[in-house]
Amino acid sequence: MRRIRKTVTASGLTVVSERMDHLRSVSLGIWVRAGSRHEPIEQSGIAHFIEHLVFKGTERRSTRQIAEESDWLGGTLDAFTSHECAAYSAKILDEHLARAFDLLADLVTAPRFEAPEIEKERQVILEEMRLVEDTPDDLATEIFLRNFWPQHRLGQPILGTEETLWRLTREAIVRYWRQLYTPPNLVVSAAGQVEHDHLVELAARYFDHIPDSGMRPQDTPPQPSPQIVLQEKEQLSETQILLGAQCPGLRSRDRQAVLLLSSILGGGTSSRLFQTIREDHGLAYATSAGTMLFSDTGLLLIHAATSPKNVRRVLDLIVAELGRLKREPVPAEELERAKEQAKAATMLSLESSSARMAHIAQQEIYFGHQTTYDQILKSIEAVSVDDVQRLAREIFQTEALALVLLGRLDSVRVDYSHLAC
Repeated sequence: MRRIRKTVTASGLTVVSERMDHLRSVSLGIWVRAGSRHEPIEQSGIAHFIEHLVFKGTERRSTRQIAEESDWLGGTLDAFTSHECAAYSAKILDEHLARAFDLLADLVTAPRFEAPEIEKERQVILEEMRLVEDTPDDLATEIFLRNFWPQHRLGQPILGTEETLWRLTREAIVRYWRQLYTPPNLVVSAAGQVEHDHLVELAARYFDHIPDSGMRPQDTPPQPSPQIVLQEKEQLSETQILLGAQCPGLRSRDRQAVLLLSSILGGGTSSRLFQTIREDHGLAYATSAGTMLFSDTGLLLIHAATSPKNVRRVLDLIVAELGRLKREPVPAEELERAKEQAKAATMLSLESSSARMAHIAQQEIYFGHQTTYDQILKSIEAVSVDDVQRLAREIFQTEALALVLLGRLDSVRVDYSHLAC
């Protein structure tokens, strides 16, 4: 049985922990209940910018001291920003928990945001944007999101754009940080050799004095704008194909059914797209289907990369598989294989303390409570053949599909008649 405890401190900070007695390590995280979808569009990229800047000096530590102390702890120090949250984490020996907490809390509560460091880090993020430009599948995804949700913050790049990045002033950065980095918007999570009561004491010591700004992340549901986008990129030898549609999100009862549908379509080497496009026709080295799930919505995305002359053939094969999923019930044996794959992936993904730490934090952020392994496995088992076919019919409607082709397009011409399924 998992030993998970939760406490909300006097300041409104949530603390969750899972004790794992067989470990000598602790994975610790401080999570912000806000990501890029909570930014004003004109400040796109500000959450990610702050994630970079907190490592550039605090009231008690210089940039070098932060790096030296991280190395002294002997573990790992990391951070990321997503569409719906940001996180600062460390994995250390249990004896270093208090010192690691002091370091992470210092980053989150007392960054200096010095003007010279802001300008240096602005240049670093510009280089990060150029890296996306040089990574074809990342760029195709960014183009897809931007065109699918053009008026919503989920359609904006997490990094922002060059235009919005240059627009971010120190005053705007400090204001955003003060508004959202307050206790009710934070979750402290830990997994491993950790005493919950000690973790709560540390959290109260470092956060309970911080006043609540009253600001909470605000979400609005996105309205899709499916379209076909063809973008030339001559230096690519293969054309990137990204076809997708909106699907239910994390809080939907259909979440597991969406994941299984995606797995059947393109989740492994036995999946329909891999077998058809690669094994039967040899038209692509890699092809896959996957999901991007957010709190209130999601995307089911199909990806393939092929030579320009084969784009239409690959697209026809993908559309044919979508039509087959709508017309024909998935054989019970195929669904059972997808369920076993999903159950194994779930269990194997939670074998480390860092994965457990992230899992309990995300459960708190998205659902406000913890879901047991048995509940997760039962929800996978509960998906029926009818559920999969119903979702396929709901999601894969021709007018709801969006397509991005990126690369050397030559004389490729595609319209919605080619997506009819």
